[in-house]
Parts: sequence; C-alpha cells; structure tokens
Amino acid sequence: MNSHLSIYCSPELHAQAGPCPEQSSDQRLEIRPTTLPAPLSGAEATQALLKAKIREIQSSPVLTPKQKAESVQNLMMKDWNDAKSKAGVIKTECNAEVERKRLSYHDEAKTILGCSHYQRKCKLLGKCCGKWYSCRFCHDDNEDHAFDRYATESVSCMKCDTVQPISKTCMNEDCRCEFGRYYCDVCKFIDDDHNKDIYHCDKCKICRIGKGLDIDYFHCDRCNACMSITLKKHKCVERSLESDCPICHAYMFTSTTPVMFLPCGHCMHVSCYEEYTLTNYICPLCSKSLGDMELYFASIDELLEREHMPAEYQDYKSLIYCSDCERKSTTKFHFVYHKCQYEDCMSYNTKLLRQFKDSEDQVACGPVSQTHTL
Repeated sequence: MNSHLSIYCSPELHAQAGPCPEQSSDQRLEIRPTTLPAPLSGAEATQALLKAKIREIQSSPVLTPKQKAESVQNLMMKDWNDAKSKAGVIKTECNAEVERKRLSYHDEAKTILGCSHYQRKCKLLGKCCGKWYSCRFCHDDNEDHAFDRYATESVSCMKCDTVQPISKTCMNEDCRCEFGRYYCDVCKFIDDDHNKDIYHCDKCKICRIGKGLDIDYFHCDRCNACMSITLKKHKCVERSLESDCPICHAYMFTSTTPVMFLPCGHCMHVSCYEEYTLTNYICPLCSKSLGDMELYFASIDELLEREHMPAEYQDYKSLIYCSDCERKSTTKFHFVYHKCQYEDCMSYNTKLLRQFKDSEDQVACGPVSQTHTL
C-alpha cells in the first residue's frame, strides 16, 4: 500500500495531478504560472502576417509557379503601389484644377476662347473621369474612353473661373458672360461661332449644321437622317447614315465632317468622295455609277471605234451583268470594255460573266429579275 502511495505521490506526477493529499504542505511542489511571450510590435505583426500569406500562396495546389511568383511579388509591393496610387490621385486632382483654370483658345491671335474644334468661353467637366476639357473631341484625343456629352452637368467659366451647372450664360453676377451664341440643353452643346448656323433635330437626337428643318434641311424617316431640302426626291436606303464611311471607316451619323448622299442611296464623307473619285467612278458598296457618266461613256465609244480586236477574237462574245440597271446582256468581247446593250442604259459599268464563241449555243439574255444586296 505504501509503495502505491509513493508512486501516486511521486514528484513526476505533481505537475499534472497537483499535490498529493497525503503529503505535508512543506513537501508539496510549487506550481508556477506559465509565462506568456511578449506581444509582437506593429512591424513584427505585419511581417508575420506577410510570411503567413506567402506560405499560403506557395502551398496553393491551384496556382502555377509563374502565378505564385506574380502573387508573391504583388504582395511584397502592395504598400509601395498603394502609396504610388495615393500620390497619383493627389497629383491628378492638382492637374485637374490647373487644367480647369488654364485658358484655351480657338484663335489665340484674335483671343477667341475655345479649342481647335469649337468656339466657347467655358470648359466641360467629364462625368466619366472628372477631368476638364474644352470639348468632347479634346477629351477623346487624350483619354482611353469616350466623352458622354449628354451626361455633362458642370462647366467652368473661362472668364471668372466659376464652376456651375451647364447653361448658356455664366451664373456669376459679376461676370454674366455668354458661353456661346448657340446652346442646346438636350445635347449639352455650346458654340460661339457667329458664322455658323446650328439647329437641333429631335428625331436624330443631335445638333446639326444648318438653318433648320423645313428651311434648308428635312428629316427622312426611312433613312433616319437629315438631308438637304434639294434631296426631297432621293433613293432611300434604310439607316444608311448609321454606318461607317466606306472609305475612312469613321462613323458617319455623329461625324462633324460633311457627309454626302450618292445617287444609289449610300453615303460617304465629302472629302473621302473627292479623293476616291480621282481614281474610281462606282460606289464601293453596290458598284453603281456615282454620277452622270454620259461624257465618260461617250469617250469610251470613240476609243472603241478607233480600235479593233485581233482577228482571233472577232468571233467571241461576252455575257455581261450591268451594275447600273442590274440586267444581263450579250455584247462583243473586249479586253477591257463591255457596253450594256439595253437602250435605256448603255452603261460601261458592267461585269464579265463569261466569254464564248459566236458559234456556240447561248440562251438569249433579255431582262431578268435580279436580287441586289445594297
């Protein structure tokens, strides 16, 4: 029994079982409280957290070695990137304020305020990026996104630097300058050019150059475009203006560059038309003639009268398709020119379908119905 008690009360077990009730108080082991380590400092805690995140990234079974390396690098540079971003925001705010107060000119020699695109005495605040520009084109030339003209709410007067809601006249009682002769509250558009006539079309939902609807322009509902009053009788191509110019590929509906409508109903920029017609006379979309080709076709007639095909080609004929009247016909073979054989057309704007000898059997080609995609 004593041996069992000595084992039960052995010093090795005191730490777990406490003092043996059979021992005297002076023989009991003293149990001291556990000493906790000192708390980590802020820098040490940050480093410990960083190490834990790095271990988590390195042990990830999903990430590739390259992704792990990039994740660790981004983690190590987080503080630097945050500081740089904050400095960038402060710098951007300072630059925006400097740009707001900077005067810009349409014609500096004549002290006409504005920009290279428009005359106006105010700057617009882009709601998209919070930056100040003289117009949407100036914005789009310097940013990677488009300026939403309809969302414009604030302007800054270039005469008195007053920031205010967009309107035609400065709200500062000591200034009261007129930002522009023309102001559209729908398009948020301001223009101070006294030599320019501008009107707003509710159907186009945009401002256009001209005296106004039923004055020098009208709106064609099928084409969904404003046209010169002289084009009342025209060939409609539905929403033809809501497309890119076939030459420069710029969107034409909102283009500030003048656009012209072709006889076939398609359209292109006037400047593109003038350059294109130096070497071409057919529409690049439907291949119809771009205008009255009578004189040009007469000159081809004179040329063919003086020229004769070689003897070995005298018996050859051509089956052709006329792009102007959209009909097929048969004519004498030529290396270059084939004339439409319909008397109400007689165009050289044709395509060679096939050539054959006069002795070969051919199906007569009269007027045929053609489906032509414009």
